[in-house]
Amino acid sequence: MVARFQSSGLSRAAFARSHGLVLSTLIRWLTEAREKPTGRSPVIWRELEVSPGLPVTAGWAMEIVGLRGLTVRCRDPLAVAELVQLLQER
Repeated sequence: MVARFQSSGLSRAAFARSHGLVLSTLIRWLTEAREKPTGRSPVIWRELEVSPGLPVTAGWAMEIVGLRGLTVRCRDPLAVAELVQLLQER
């Protein structure tokens, strides 16, 4: 419905009226569509150097910490394709 509105050339009120919508509902949909990310952000890989002599206490082969605090720990290393899929499915 948002795409229809955007291509209609009508005002919000006229569009809502012509489609039997409550104006506030259309406005909410437009706001939600504007606030939603338009696509997936790319996965950015950075190589981190580990200082020699740091103890490995957890026994994890890899640990990934996302920007929102999600932590993924793997006992065995994953292939890059598996990591990308895992991170995109979050």
